[in-house]
Amino acid sequence: MRTISRDELRALLDAGSSVLVEALPIQAYEAEHIPGAVNVPGELTPDLASAVAPELGRTVVVYCSGGSCTRSKV
Repeated sequence: MRTISRDELRALLDAGSSVLVEALPIQAYEAEHIPGAVNVPGELTPDLASAVAPELGRTVVVYCSGGSCTRSKV
């Protein structure tokens, strides 16, 4: 696990080499999310985040509400 910058995220998304997982409650996801992000609510994130990558070799990027949020550290 490591932290990446917005520029690194953009490059991964543009290249199609990653799956973006939002680890927030469904209400937050429905209100607003990064296009293409998959919602895996926080309590399920550790078990399901890697399962959403449809192909082997794709990087799973998990994000949540900010630096103090521990749900993205899976």
